[in-house]
Amino acid sequence: MSRIAFLWLLMSFLWLGSIVAQNLPDSLDAKLSGKSPKEQVAYLSKIANNILKSNSNAAFELAKTANAIAVKNGDKNGEYQSAVIAGKAARYAGKANEGISYLNNAINIVVQTNNKQTLAAIYNELGLSCRDAKKYNDAIAAYNKSISLYEELGDNKNAYLATNNLGAIYVKSGQAKQAIDLFTKAKSLAEKMGDKNEIASVTYQLGVAYANYGNNNEALRYFNAAKEMAHSQNMSALLASIEQSVTSLQENLAHKTKTTYEQEQEQEKEKMV
Repeated sequence: MSRIAFLWLLMSFLWLGSIVAQNLPDSLDAKLSGKSPKEQVAYLSKIANNILKSNSNAAFELAKTANAIAVKNGDKNGEYQSAVIAGKAARYAGKANEGISYLNNAINIVVQTNNKQTLAAIYNELGLSCRDAKKYNDAIAAYNKSISLYEELGDNKNAYLATNNLGAIYVKSGQAKQAIDLFTKAKSLAEKMGDKNEIASVTYQLGVAYANYGNNNEALRYFNAAKEMAHSQNMSALLASIEQSVTSLQENLAHKTKTTYEQEQEQEKEKMV
């Protein structure tokens, strides 16, 4: 049995009844027959990309196969593109750790072309995968590289998104002070873009970061500001999150212990004595 025939049998089990709904070919053998290796890579990558979210496991297998063909035939363009799709598919399938090596390989290829826009996007995707794999230090490094490239390109929108992602990593990894710095920067970028929804969202994230840091007054100030913006923009989901965060903050205050912020303030006072 040929590799393609075996792959098709494997895909049949993975896709089951969803094959017809996704309008996939009856036989990969027939579709790939007569195509050059480069065309095979492009075809498999296209299918994988089309089912990236609807059938992530199948997309991952297809992208890996496309990548193997590209590597074997020295197709660098197809190799990096299929590697990025494999990285995304792995993350969507809940196995981000398996996609990280593909994303790093894609970066190694694109670095040589000096395509900064593409490189910035892959670094951001690598950050997302490292985040999901709980490799927070690697995620921070990837996001910083993405942000630096987007800033160099003057791409405020994507710089904002990557900065916001980095702030969220700092919150998740318990580094609230760094999160405050990043969300403050993200808020400035959102204001430059004039995106009211994003301004409201990142203002709320600042409140969360301040709450985690233990500066409750600042947390409430940002929560209230975000609430006012969310009301004016009819952002019901954000309003619900704000209400939940305010309730949690009030409950924490009722069982108050010294926060990181308060401990740092006491240390500063002691230095001044």
